[in-house]
Amino acid sequence: MSSVFIIEPDLVLAKVYEKGLIDSGYKVSCATNAEDVVSFLNDFKPNIIITELQIPNHNGIELLNELKSYNDLQDCPVIVNSIIPEDVLGLNSSASKSYNMKAYTYKPETTIKKLIGILEEVISSNESS
Repeated sequence: MSSVFIIEPDLVLAKVYEKGLIDSGYKVSCATNAEDVVSFLNDFKPNIIITELQIPNHNGIELLNELKSYNDLQDCPVIVNSIIPEDVLGLNSSASKSYNMKAYTYKPETTIKKLIGILEEVISSNESS
């Protein structure tokens, strides 16, 4: 069973994602703000992280940098599910690679079914690497 850590500031959406992933057989933990991320990660070691970049009182890119500083998370794949369109963000492929970003989804177009499909693709490709 894969464990997924969701960083989603919208509490209702976080609960929808959490329930959908648990119903699909994943172990899930959620944080709705950057302050909670560190405390949750002390107890929960995910196989994959799904994160929004628009986090109140925190920059999502800074958070990705912070996550890289954890030895046990350096190889953890990241799916960005953000309200910010990818082309607006302007990350190049080397930056995406340095954050171990395996997928980027535009949240207004992302259903739980689509997110689970992307999650399964990332897990599958990560296992075969």
